[in-house]
Amino acid sequence: MKSRSIKTKMLAIMISLVLIPSLLLGFISYRSSDKNMLSQYEMFGLAIGDEIARSTDAYLESYMDKVKFISGKEQVVNFNSGATEEEKKANGDMAKSYIQKFIKEFEVSSVVLSDMNGKAISINSEGKTNDINASEMDWFKNPVSDKKVDITDIYESSGKKFITVSGPIVKDGQTVGVVGIEIPSTHFQELFEKMDIGENGYPLLVDSKGSIAGSKFEGDFGREFVGYEQFADFEEEYKLYQDVYVNPDGVETEEIKVVTKLENTDWKLVTIIMLDDINSSVRNMMISILAVGIAVIIAGIIVSVLFSNSIIKPIKRIVHSVQKMAEGDLTEKVDVKNHDEIGILADSFNKMTDKLGKLIMDVKDVSAEVSDSAHVLAASSEETTASAEEIARTVEEIAHGASEQAADTERGVSLVTGLSMKLDDLNKVSADTLDSVENINATNRESTLVVSELRSKTEENNKSTHMIEEEIIALDADISQVGEILDAIDAIAEQTNLLALNASIEAARAGEAGKGFAVVAEEIRKLAEQSKGSSNDIKDIILSVQAKSGETVKAMGAVKERNEAQNSAVEKVGLSFDTISSLIDDITVKLESMGHSIESMNEDKENVVSAMESISSVSEETAAASEEVTASVEQQTLASDEVARSAESLNRLSEKLIQEINIFKV
Repeated sequence: MKSRSIKTKMLAIMISLVLIPSLLLGFISYRSSDKNMLSQYEMFGLAIGDEIARSTDAYLESYMDKVKFISGKEQVVNFNSGATEEEKKANGDMAKSYIQKFIKEFEVSSVVLSDMNGKAISINSEGKTNDINASEMDWFKNPVSDKKVDITDIYESSGKKFITVSGPIVKDGQTVGVVGIEIPSTHFQELFEKMDIGENGYPLLVDSKGSIAGSKFEGDFGREFVGYEQFADFEEEYKLYQDVYVNPDGVETEEIKVVTKLENTDWKLVTIIMLDDINSSVRNMMISILAVGIAVIIAGIIVSVLFSNSIIKPIKRIVHSVQKMAEGDLTEKVDVKNHDEIGILADSFNKMTDKLGKLIMDVKDVSAEVSDSAHVLAASSEETTASAEEIARTVEEIAHGASEQAADTERGVSLVTGLSMKLDDLNKVSADTLDSVENINATNRESTLVVSELRSKTEENNKSTHMIEEEIIALDADISQVGEILDAIDAIAEQTNLLALNASIEAARAGEAGKGFAVVAEEIRKLAEQSKGSSNDIKDIILSVQAKSGETVKAMGAVKERNEAQNSAVEKVGLSFDTISSLIDDITVKLESMGHSIESMNEDKENVVSAMESISSVSEETAAASEEVTASVEQQTLASDEVARSAESLNRLSEKLIQEINIFKV
């Protein structure tokens, strides 16, 4: 099963942290939006209803003040006074003139004026008058009975809808008539058209009988308000309830109705809020929330990608460098500029590779020197073996000649009695013997030179062996330093692992918000363990090299011991050849003496016999010395063979060490 990368895990966690709360917030908002929006619209309805009620009260109160003002004017008070009909008519004309002036000044639609019998006139803004009977009209009866300004319910006159604000005309404490200002319903239409309640909401002014006295729709005036009985008698400042309105087309519409009581009349102001407006606002709010949520999710994804890249890219670089190092490439560097634990890890890794590369180069150089020294030692051993073999052959010839000389001497002793008859032959033999001795002496000198050369080669061999031993000891010390560096790497890996553990603990404390950081800490811990594993692999290789270096040190110790033995053998061979040279000189002297003795042999045969016995003794000694030299040469040959084998083993170890080191690229 393919494992997911740290980046994928971090992106999944970060997106989940953004997406899940956004979806949850959207769901909660959707669940609570209707209720909250309804509550907000109810509060809005109460506020706007109160504001419209205040405006309507102020509007009506302004007309009530105008009625009070005009009812107190002298021309109006005296409109029906006079002793004669002419005087009454004159006062009536003055009242009409003043009312026309009043209509123009206060921009009212029309004014009605009545005496106590209900005989009234209506004067409009165009100056036209109309006689009417007001005895049964509310605008006349209510002020007469209540003695105060009153506002009538909506009524129809001449095909138009009106309300009238009227008040008593008082003279000398007595009511002498009624004056009123007619307000066309269109005035309320103009007033309410300026008031917006949502997209489709609207206010209604309902009179005390349940008829619509004010609306933004002209067709509503005078129409009975459906459901008026629900709030006809309430005494509170306002009342709020939901209702379903069925229009003439049979379409049902859910409404919120806020009923507000007016101060100056028994009328009610009904503020109607359409639930469709609320639902539209909810939909708009949900669209806004959805847009914000999508923007937050996109921003969260972008931030997650940027954040994960800032962590994953340095880790990938470190992992790539560690893999290259595991493959033996110590030239790989980690290019990480972070100033956190990852940056410290990368810097430590670069320092480690630099030190390890330098160490590998030192080991490689020492291994090459060891290999060269091993080749020199092998060549010197071969030359020593060849020289020893030459000496062995020479000594063998000497021994063979000495044996023959001893045999001849013995025959000379046995034939000494006939020596006198063969003096001439003996003289010749003596001369030949002297020549042989000279040849032996020449051979001995050559052997001495060979031994001297062998001694020189042995000294060179000793120097090479000593140099190799010092290089191998230095190599062992460098390898020990590698072990210390690897211990430092292990310490760094342990510290990284500890930091990752601490990060995991802190992430666990952070709860859901720290899960992403817990994953990062876990991956860092795994990377530290991989670094430690790579360090252990390198340590195993170094231990193997160190073990082989130890074996090389032991082999060089053995070579050194054999060289010392070879030196001793060479010294013995030299001493033996010195002895041989001395003996040959004695033989020469004695042969010369023998020549003189032969000349006087006839005179002293006993001296000749004695001389022959001496020659026999010397020949035996020469043979014995030759055997010793042969034994020494054989021992030297064995030592040289052992040195050659040790040099070959050292060469193999050096080549194997070079092969191991060549794995690394520095």
